[in-house]
Amino acid sequence: QARVAAAQAIAATGLATSMIDVSDGFAADLGHICDASGIGVHINPSGLPLAPGVRAVAEAMEASGAKDMSADLDPALGLALGGGEDYALVLTVAPQYVATLHDAVAQGGLFDVGEIVDPSAGRRLVDADGQSRPLPADGWRHVG
Repeated sequence: QARVAAAQAIAATGLATSMIDVSDGFAADLGHICDASGIGVHINPSGLPLAPGVRAVAEAMEASGAKDMSADLDPALGLALGGGEDYALVLTVAPQYVATLHDAVAQGGLFDVGEIVDPSAGRRLVDADGQSRPLPADGWRHVG
């Protein structure tokens, strides 16, 4: 279901510095924000929410060869990063306003998945142990 009410509640706070729907894939749409804003981003992969069944679907896709998954990336994470049409929102907000946005979106569903960094720090997946790797640019490409 489209997150129209959540988007309106977030916009009404005036605190979000950017926001986009995930139609082309999380990594691709986050990339649009990074490109437009001239920023880098570090994403905590364990912070990305996975719907029930995503892991089973991703593993079945990988086993069948239906999707070329990165060898070093968990198949479910790969699907979460590169899949689209999620009816989710990706937004940026200053750290001191994260709790305010959680309060503003009554139905919940906001996940703090990373931080904006200097563009020289790149676009990376950074796990809890500090292991870092490039954020795949997977997603739908309209022109290519």
